Amino acid sequence: MMSGCASTRAVSPREEDAAWTEVRSRHFRVLTNVEAQTATRAALELETLRGAVSRLWGGEEDIPGSMDVVLLRDAAELEALVPGASGGFSAMSAEGALLVIAQEDSEAGARTRARALGYELSRRVLKSRPRWLAEGLARYLETVSVERGTREAVLGREDAPSLALVREKGWLDIDALWEQEHALKPSPEEQQWRDASAWLWVHFLAHEQPARFGKWLTLLAQGEGSRATWDATFGDLDALRKGVRRHASRERHVPRASPLPAVAEEVTVRALGAADGHVLRARVLLHAPGRDAREEALAEVQRALGEAPTHVDAATLASRLSEDTPEHLQRAHTLVRDHPEDARAWMLLAELLDPSLEPGAQADARRRAASLVRDDVSTLVRVADSYNATNHLEEGLPTARRALELDPRSPAALTSLASLSFRFEGCSEAKRLQFQVRDLLDGSTTADFREAMEQRLRTFERKCNAHPPRP
Repeated sequence: MMSGCASTRAVSPREEDAAWTEVRSRHFRVLTNVEAQTATRAALELETLRGAVSRLWGGEEDIPGSMDVVLLRDAAELEALVPGASGGFSAMSAEGALLVIAQEDSEAGARTRARALGYELSRRVLKSRPRWLAEGLARYLETVSVERGTREAVLGREDAPSLALVREKGWLDIDALWEQEHALKPSPEEQQWRDASAWLWVHFLAHEQPARFGKWLTLLAQGEGSRATWDATFGDLDALRKGVRRHASRERHVPRASPLPAVAEEVTVRALGAADGHVLRARVLLHAPGRDAREEALAEVQRALGEAPTHVDAATLASRLSEDTPEHLQRAHTLVRDHPEDARAWMLLAELLDPSLEPGAQADARRRAASLVRDDVSTLVRVADSYNATNHLEEGLPTARRALELDPRSPAALTSLASLSFRFEGCSEAKRLQFQVRDLLDGSTTADFREAMEQRLRTFERKCNAHPPRP
């Protein structure tokens, strides 16, 4: 929580003049200040890239799921907003996966796009996913390309930085990768070495052990335990180690090409307001890697509210970024008056009401939100968490389950259901769900959030061991 005055970052004339647009394709919601025609082309190019990345999993079945993409006009605008984010970045937000990129061709940008899709698709396909595999797959998929003439996806090109690092420094043995699976906050150098080692192992398995690697991925997609199935599938690790050594020393690695699946070209285009642009910049700032930009994000939110005083997303962010509760409560009452059919407005009011001062009002607002929300996972999670906080567990559980049904790979929905299950149903289900959360954490997850999830799991285990279930 932040209080006091927000940063007064100067807003450039380019930002003020920008018209923002939303372009929705089958798997992407592109939010951008480029022209609608250019944004449409970008959405379809992302669909094509997603199809190329999905070839790792074989089959022709569509992998469900959607991703928000903030597409800025050029690298200079991205650099001004998030210094040092060359090529963009990806993150897990309360609303789901977020990709932030600039509209220009660059190797760094192409790798950022492919890596983000590698994280997203492996998160959605694999119900059990060790961290080293997530990072190795993401790096393996960073080099994917599309052959425009033949309409083929090419996977498995060398990741030159990873290959150079493991040839210079050596690589972590597979047992070491497993042992460091849940290490928190490694140094950047340690993380680079771990990721490069993971890339080498994944590249070796995909190209020289494709049958066994495919079998293992299938078992993980079915939710089987990752370590037990690894041992059962690959057996003789000494033979694998010799194979990896030969693979690392090869002068050339031949990539694999496969036909691209068809890409649905239907899109919808919607104009956004100036307030939406400020909210989007705030979202980018809140997830900017490597720094705390909450004050700058709050300044953007305040600009949004200056443009549209009853903007629901801006009001929600304002309540999370500052402590001026009376102002937020007054705004929330105005929101439900002006947006009576918006579940997010009612949920914000429920979160801000004090049940000791207005008996029943919080419950009424929460019930109204629950009756209006349909497929908004983040709002359903907020409703479930509110039930949890007020000890209405029997109402919170079905709400959290509904959120998880809509998005079975949502860390927020899993965490919410785990917490409710721990209090209502006991240890076994809560720990199972929280272990699933841990399997979803990857390079798009902040170290602080990863540590918080690990701490929650340790809390579950400690309390469960202290109070074992009766026989």
